[in-house]
Amino acid sequence: MSDLEVSPAVLAAHADLSSAARLYVEALEHRPDWLRPVDFPTAATAEVPDWALRLMYPLQSWPTYIDAAKVREIETATAAVTSLVEQVPARIFDGDAERVARYFNESPARTALLLEPPDLSSTMASRVDFVISEPGIQCLEVNLSARLGGWELRFWESFCRNRPGLAELLAGHGIAPRYSDPLRALFAHLIRNAVASGLAGNGEVNLALLMAPNELDVVSPAALAYLRGLFRELLEEQEPGLGGSVAVGAFPDSFEIRRGKLYLKNGKRVHALYEFGTAWVPIDVYLFGKTGQLQVYNGPVQRFGGDKRCLALLSQHAAGGRFDARERELIERYVPWGREWIAGPVEYQGERHDLAALLRGKRERFVLKKGWSFEGRDVAVGRFTPQAEWERLLDETLAAGGWLAQEWVESRPYLYQHGERGAALHSVIWGTFCLGGRYGGGFLRMMPQGQGDGVINSKRGATEGYIFEV
Repeated sequence: MSDLEVSPAVLAAHADLSSAARLYVEALEHRPDWLRPVDFPTAATAEVPDWALRLMYPLQSWPTYIDAAKVREIETATAAVTSLVEQVPARIFDGDAERVARYFNESPARTALLLEPPDLSSTMASRVDFVISEPGIQCLEVNLSARLGGWELRFWESFCRNRPGLAELLAGHGIAPRYSDPLRALFAHLIRNAVASGLAGNGEVNLALLMAPNELDVVSPAALAYLRGLFRELLEEQEPGLGGSVAVGAFPDSFEIRRGKLYLKNGKRVHALYEFGTAWVPIDVYLFGKTGQLQVYNGPVQRFGGDKRCLALLSQHAAGGRFDARERELIERYVPWGREWIAGPVEYQGERHDLAALLRGKRERFVLKKGWSFEGRDVAVGRFTPQAEWERLLDETLAAGGWLAQEWVESRPYLYQHGERGAALHSVIWGTFCLGGRYGGGFLRMMPQGQGDGVINSKRGATEGYIFEV
């Protein structure tokens, strides 16, 4: 945008977030310096460690402000969709281990153990990815993997919150932005659960971050020291006098089992095991969580809820009597139309269609996704895919199985900094965290409208942005 033309639709989109968001956009014409990008590595203060600089994705220099009403709306959507996805094995498959195992490609015996009460849903750590469209919040997927992308933004939040000119503008209107830190929320959640379950009886809570053997060097000694310091800080805040530490390990080399409890090889007992990388928790260790000897986040159960087809199942069965009126209303409000990609008839917009013919004939309305995949891979957006390529993908993915078709959801237009000196309309994915049913903050990923292949992911070139509450 060379002349920074702000349309009524853009102003309305920002005003829907908060009066502060609209105020910021309206002030841009008087602050040409805000049109230049921030070189975050150069601007980093001494508070930003070198290892954090190496982890960061490109950051958006303009903030996003949401008011209390929008926070409540996001909290409700995040918790509701997460809860519904967690219930898929019970509601859609009637808790039948064999049916669940067959659908999610797991062994029946292992599945039966995982589904046995207690299901440990109170300890889940998830991220919900959604779009704010003209009709409202629409959830694109729920990640029950315990990876917590976006937590490294904590190092720049003070800088972004206190940028010259911006801080004065907001203060002049009595606005004091706050940052909900997902990492602090996660650590507080882990400590809260360990104390409530009686695991802190010996005066400490020890957390182990589980990774695959080839991922252990991702967390450097300096990063681990930082995490330990923050964890101790949260221990003191949550339970004064409580001790504990953080370790990084991989199975089997870092751990040992003694009398139904998990220990590090150095002899320290593990009270909370958090799946930080791509390694899964061995089933026998996961079962310690069911006996109350260990808190496990999220373990093998993520295989069920983390499959993107769960949203398609919710969409398909919303009106089939498996959900009560309130649950059906939540699905219809927050979950876009979706179906598992298998040949056959479907209901779409009140009419009966053959799914294959529907997808081929109305390519621009749909997105193809692999049910079990990460980091923006295995996704094709119809409106960004040529028809011949789309039809080839339809044939390949139908034959492969495990894919879903989901209705395309368009983000409201948001104005953000772009280029060497300017701004552009962006589409935005909101990533919000749900920790045992509680909202745990979030972050944004955004791309200029019309750029790329329609997949908005940090690994695919999207910039990340801050959410401030006002």
